[in-house]
Amino acid sequence: MRKGFTLIELLTVLVIVGVLATIATTYTIGYNKRIVKETFCNNVWMLQMAIDNFERDYKYKPSANEVNNIVVSNNFQNKLQNPYTESTIAVTTGTLTDLQTLGTILYDQTTGKITTNPDCTVSQ
Repeated sequence: MRKGFTLIELLTVLVIVGVLATIATTYTIGYNKRIVKETFCNNVWMLQMAIDNFERDYKYKPSANEVNNIVVSNNFQNKLQNPYTESTIAVTTGTLTDLQTLGTILYDQTTGKITTNPDCTVSQ
């Protein structure tokens, strides 16, 4: 008798390894997307808290410029990172149609609340 593996045995092992690799890759990609969204939403939650603290301390709602220059610099070591694009986020004022890009943060000075894409519901 010869020692070794037959071609069918080798192909069976390769198919099983391929299926396991596909499952692991799919799970990892979904996991990474969840982690990125959680990171973004945590940043949004901390930003909303910082805006609320600014309003409590200074007795008025900050403008978008003040949010970028004062609130972000005092609470996020001078930058707020967008985990989707790995660039610095600038808080802007605008309309809901401006929420086309992932990682966008719109600020409404009249209410002092922020709206984001993806949706990160910030409750008090």
